[in-house]
Amino acid sequence: MNIGKLIKTKREEKGLSRKQLARAVGVKEAMISHIENGIRGVSPKRANEYEATLGIPKRDLCPEVFS
Repeated sequence: MNIGKLIKTKREEKGLSRKQLARAVGVKEAMISHIENGIRGVSPKRANEYEATLGIPKRDLCPEVFS
């Protein structure tokens, strides 16, 4: 599963909207859409916030940085 699909799946499992996730991790809603659609990747600077909010280890979000 690619990163975008994983984030979308976890977000939906937790009952979060894109807007709610965006607020929780400190990005704009459009960024969440871009990540979920494979246009952009997760910023290593925000990996901790995604990990805390969605429970996805940052090594899975940014393997090139945290492997």
